[in-house]
Amino acid sequence: MMSLPKAPGQRRYPVASALTLFAFRMLARPDCVHFTFETKHDCDFWAERGIANDKNSSLIDGAGVEPDLLYPLETPRTGPPTKILFASRLLKSKGLSAFLMAARDLAHRPDVEFIVAGLPDDHDPDAIPHSDLEQMKEIRFLGHVRDMPDLLRQCDVVCLPTRYGEGIPRILIEAAATGLASIVSSHPGCREAVEDGVTGQILSATTDAETRRDLSGAIVRYLESPSLLAAHKQAASRHFQSREFNQAAIADRFTKLLGVPPAPSAK
Repeated sequence: MMSLPKAPGQRRYPVASALTLFAFRMLARPDCVHFTFETKHDCDFWAERGIANDKNSSLIDGAGVEPDLLYPLETPRTGPPTKILFASRLLKSKGLSAFLMAARDLAHRPDVEFIVAGLPDDHDPDAIPHSDLEQMKEIRFLGHVRDMPDLLRQCDVVCLPTRYGEGIPRILIEAAATGLASIVSSHPGCREAVEDGVTGQILSATTDAETRRDLSGAIVRYLESPSLLAAHKQAASRHFQSREFNQAAIADRFTKLLGVPPAPSAK
């Protein structure tokens, strides 16, 4: 599955990029080669460079999740506090720094709780050390969480103001599956998973200062309008079901691409 090069702000290597594009052009020549993309944005990027086309590429909606594990509560939880979750790699480019700044800005409010979950990766220069997160009073830091479905059902909003180059973030599909609203950046993969003003809020900010301001404003919007949050949570669940983000549907698309006959149905 192909995706974009580095996101804005990340390091670029012109010679390596040129060699990579040349290699992909050679790879794309045989009729037996087929590319899959998670977003139309990525597909268009490679099409503009003469690599992807209608015959040799397909769009696939992410990796898919298991609806038997990820599902909404029968009775939706109600705050306060409204629980806002960041669950991803603990990287600044994933939006964690903006999330932490918003948590500081709203630390005076008793009606909101900020939760951070994710694997520490202190060897990555873009990472925020887990020791720093453990000392922050404005958040509840959980570290690595084994039972993500249970954690998601305890929360109200998933927040991912990412600048990281990726496809459709899995956490946003998981959020929709469990009936959570999302606040995200205007990243192509985020726009595939979230409908602005329907299942969540998409931030158009491009700088850290703007993201901090807009993220805090988006959270306050939910805090001051519980009915809006409830509507977005319900719409997120319907969106997940309508898009067939489930694991079985995604696997079926791949098997069809590979020419594998469907498994016989159980009697």
